[in-house]
Amino acid sequence: MLRTAPRIPTPALLYVHDNLTPLVRERFGVASRAYDTAQRFLAEIAREPHVKIGTLEKEIASLTDAVTPEPFDVAFGFGRKGEEIAAGRQILDDIARGRFRSVPENLGKSLNIISCPSCSRVENEAFVELAEKVREVTAYARDYAITIAVMGCRVNGPGETDDADLGLWCAPTHVNLKRKSETIGTFGYDEVLSRLKSELDSLIGSRGDLLREKQALRRS
Repeated sequence: MLRTAPRIPTPALLYVHDNLTPLVRERFGVASRAYDTAQRFLAEIAREPHVKIGTLEKEIASLTDAVTPEPFDVAFGFGRKGEEIAAGRQILDDIARGRFRSVPENLGKSLNIISCPSCSRVENEAFVELAEKVREVTAYARDYAITIAVMGCRVNGPGETDDADLGLWCAPTHVNLKRKSETIGTFGYDEVLSRLKSELDSLIGSRGDLLREKQALRRS
């Protein structure tokens, strides 16, 4: 007996982020045929009544103008999303005042943990808890100028962890642990923290050896 597959309702509103326009504009220019084709393509998509095209400029404007982001039926992330509005406003204020929070080069000379905000690309909700646990288990290294990056997806994670001393980027079933651009290995969500701590201890030890070597050279 054949069974009818359940009908999946069409979402009331589908959010599409426009990464195409700035890419084509940068590579080919606004007077190019490629740019015109890209705009026609986006215009065709936007004709659908349940589709909304978003741009970086519009997203920044929404951070400064709205307290609550517009709800979407599709393209949602995992919990605590309202906190991004307050964080976004603070980031914009820091930029306006010439301040910054985190950069690959650790200028604070202390433990620096960078984590992405868990957008809709995150494929395992355990990423959020993992990021918080990384901060807890590495607290003993707070006085060392070490950067640890925790990224939630395989889209941005592989590249955005390259400049960190230690990086973790999360896949659906495992976590990839890196030392700079070198991949150390893949580990389960329940086992990666112990390996991270081991790598952190090794890094602290190697920097201590280097410091002692420099001090010995100065004395000789």
